Amino acid sequence: MPGQGTQQQTFQPDCLQTNGPTIIGGDVNAHNNSWDIHQPEDAEGHAIEAWAIERGLTIANSGQHTRVNPSTGGRSTPDLTLVSGDLAGGAEWETGPGLGSDHLPIYLTLPTINQRPKRKGPGGFRQQKADWEAFRRHLDAEISKWPSHDAPLHQEESRLTGAIITAAKRSIPFGNGGGGKPPFWNELCQEAVDLREGAQSRASDPDHTADDITAAREARQNATNTINREKTAYVNRQLEEMGADTDLWRTIKILDGRVPPAKPAVPIQRPPTAGQTAPTKAAVTDREKADLFCQTYAAVSRLPKRKQEDHAIKLSSRRAGKTCECGDTKEGFCSPFSRRELQHALSKLKPGKSPGPDMRVFQEGLPQGSVMAPLLWLIYCNDLDEDINTNTTRSLYADDTALLATGRSLQACADQLQPDLDQVARWLDKWKVEASPSKCVFTTFSLHAKEVNGKVVPTLTFKGDQLAHEKNPTFLGLTLDSQLTFTNHIEEVKKRMAQRRRCLTALAGRSYGSDQATLRAAYIAYIRSVADYGAALYSTHAAPSVRARLEAEQHKCARVITGCIRLTDSETLITEAGLPPLAVRGREIAAKEQERLARLPPGDPARALTERHVRPRLKHRAHEAWQRARTEARRRGEPPPDPPSEDTALPFKPCFRRVSQWMAKEAGLADLPREPLALVPEQPPWTNPAAAVTFRLSLPRATRRDDPPAVRKAAALEAIAMVNPDCTIWSDGSAKSGTRDGGGGALIQLHRENREVETLVPAGSVCSSMRAELAAMLAAFTCLLAQPGETRSRIKTCLLCTDSLSGLQLLQRGPEAQQLVLAERVWAAMNSLGEQNTAIILQWVPGHADIAGNEAADRLANRAAAECAQSETPIDLASARTAIRQRAREMQATRAHRHPHPQPTPGLQDLPRGGQVTVTQLRTGYCPLARATLHRLELTPDPLCRECGAEDTVRHLLTECPASATTRRRLWGGPLPSLDEVLSGPAGKIVDYIRRVGRSEPPLDQPPSDAPAGAST
Repeated sequence: MPGQGTQQQTFQPDCLQTNGPTIIGGDVNAHNNSWDIHQPEDAEGHAIEAWAIERGLTIANSGQHTRVNPSTGGRSTPDLTLVSGDLAGGAEWETGPGLGSDHLPIYLTLPTINQRPKRKGPGGFRQQKADWEAFRRHLDAEISKWPSHDAPLHQEESRLTGAIITAAKRSIPFGNGGGGKPPFWNELCQEAVDLREGAQSRASDPDHTADDITAAREARQNATNTINREKTAYVNRQLEEMGADTDLWRTIKILDGRVPPAKPAVPIQRPPTAGQTAPTKAAVTDREKADLFCQTYAAVSRLPKRKQEDHAIKLSSRRAGKTCECGDTKEGFCSPFSRRELQHALSKLKPGKSPGPDMRVFQEGLPQGSVMAPLLWLIYCNDLDEDINTNTTRSLYADDTALLATGRSLQACADQLQPDLDQVARWLDKWKVEASPSKCVFTTFSLHAKEVNGKVVPTLTFKGDQLAHEKNPTFLGLTLDSQLTFTNHIEEVKKRMAQRRRCLTALAGRSYGSDQATLRAAYIAYIRSVADYGAALYSTHAAPSVRARLEAEQHKCARVITGCIRLTDSETLITEAGLPPLAVRGREIAAKEQERLARLPPGDPARALTERHVRPRLKHRAHEAWQRARTEARRRGEPPPDPPSEDTALPFKPCFRRVSQWMAKEAGLADLPREPLALVPEQPPWTNPAAAVTFRLSLPRATRRDDPPAVRKAAALEAIAMVNPDCTIWSDGSAKSGTRDGGGGALIQLHRENREVETLVPAGSVCSSMRAELAAMLAAFTCLLAQPGETRSRIKTCLLCTDSLSGLQLLQRGPEAQQLVLAERVWAAMNSLGEQNTAIILQWVPGHADIAGNEAADRLANRAAAECAQSETPIDLASARTAIRQRAREMQATRAHRHPHPQPTPGLQDLPRGGQVTVTQLRTGYCPLARATLHRLELTPDPLCRECGAEDTVRHLLTECPASATTRRRLWGGPLPSLDEVLSGPAGKIVDYIRRVGRSEPPLDQPPSDAPAGAST
């Protein structure tokens, strides 16, 4: 990896041994979002990151900067620390304050087996470092402030305690002994360091000037000179004071900071007291100070007796201890405590435990996560937009309110918005609501060349203050810009994904890491979810070059998941990781969101937005370039090229509305009727038909799917025999491939009349098997309700048998929990039967168990799927989303044509992490175990096999090298296998073959024998 300087860098990190516990640290002068978020990424940073991922090393950096440029004040993190997985669990990385260099010191803390527990506590007064003379002065000063009149005993005690604490804080150091300064440290050193830190802080500010940079450089040099000068002076003084009996080792320990210097003895002089004069000699030694303390204590403890004052104190003490304070009027509390003490005690009680109402104001609001908080606020602010201009679009989402105005110019928009802002301000004042100052901003969107990108900023005021203009505001988690390019938002999403990728890297060590399925699930839930939020908008609007930045971040995560090296092409990489491209993912999310919005009630603003027809204005450049390439190919007589992307077929610039409708059309949903969402239950909550409905989801005898049909049939007939119904319904549903052209059929057996009724119903062009089952149930109940009144009166018990366990579980949730209109209608039909005194029993029976009624219903369902017209049947949201997801998977599979072996290798997920990485690298064709791959990485001088001299590729390693033919024949038997046969066989056999031929480690060339130890080339 070439460095950034002029000197050629020949260091090869692959030569480093990283098998055991490893710590690697150094000034790499490379930048990557994994450790440096202050500077743009470069090629060296990508190379180091890929090498660290391949070796299973974890980046220990926390994201803080490690260097401040002395010339510009810019921050960066050129210093990198890597640790192996067995050390990464408890490693703590942090930077310390500057030591005078432009690089900050780095501290890496590693846990030990028998780590001494750290004592944590509030600390205390350090009496060894106390200034007792200052303590006496401060204490006398505090006592002199006392009032001259007498006070109760508890007040005197409080005064004395307060005076002692105040004097101690001013003269006795407080702490736990940490943070000591070097012995030479004085006020000059501290002042120089404070000036240096302040100057560096100003130089690091984004608004720094050239003078700030110069001042920081001078302050750093001044601090260094001051510290060196004071350190030299201290050492000279220590050398001058040395004598014959001086402890030399203690002096050395003091100089290097291992032992704190002894504090010089401070003499104490006792002032004169009443009847005694001050001593002529000050107390210096500990014994003299102890004697002086005893004398002082004896002097102040000999108090003269004053009978009158003592008598008054005794009376006051008796009154304080008297149990009755009402003066025998029987109006007081007559208790050992006063009214004031009682009120104080009651105020300290916890809420809900004090006698009487709690009148204190509750400042914390409602609990986080409670639905009451947003519900009450929505009710409270419901009339916020009543007096706002009808031409102004309002966006009210919880506590985020936005006003949008359109006009011929930005000034016209401002003139329209200003009265609305004044109305909102009046509403806030009226209802005592305070707006957030940091969120009260406005932004502009314009296509005019003279107004775009903030060239024209109108003036708006809110509550008397000028409203701030924000070029890139963040609204509901999306960072906007004036031209809706979403460049800034995608950059922010990329940084967040890069930061979270470090957690994924910590789980992916080659010797200890999780399997690929776990890593993929962690990536989807923790990292890709950041990109999924708002992808319906920004992914369809952003240019392909901007979206490619997020694709690059997903490729890095895919390398972490699979263990593939950086030579692997992107399409093969994400195919091996089982991930769709983010562009395809964005189209899928957009189409699903469009289908949801289209099912909202008529008149909903979101639905009106999707149905609005806007005249296209901008042409799609990628589409025009593709059309030109097709025309040129036809002119040359060549086959037309494939489109570079799926949405290249759009003739106009992609947007959310255009892309989502195109994706829905690709999924076969165009012009199909849509089933509305079940936003509000059809049945009121006080009508509960559940009392007339019984769910039986099991059989008297437990069975399994792999049991013989006769066993499952006997258990089902036993369950049916437990009921004596007047009517038995056998229902079933069917859908082609589980998603297309569904139909439901039901066989109704009327036992009282000894006759049967068959019913067929379509389930929709796009549906699921469960929806077809629900359609069959609804058709059966509807047919039963349509029978003559005499027939219905004879039905007291109705038994419905179905093999759809998921459908019964969905209905068992109750009518109020249904989100499908079809399920609500099934409950409504059962409610109608219940009102006619008909008890309904829903019994699950196993399918394909040769039960006559179930087989007849299955034949009816197949007939319905084949014969019934599907065009008029509405499509529910779940079925539409399934169709969109299947179309997205087809797009993903189409992009996987470059993978050399797209079929999965059996047993791959059963291998440990190291084996999974090895097999995955072999599947992609780029594996460090082959010398051809090492040669492309410039780690070997040639790509030739050391056994036969041929090019050592993955194919050669697995199927062609004659030196390992015996091993291949012993493992696979018969004729030698091809590469497809090897990669299609058990994954464990491939790992065993690699181990037997001695390729468990990369075949690097050994350095010359005369090379010095530790040298690398």
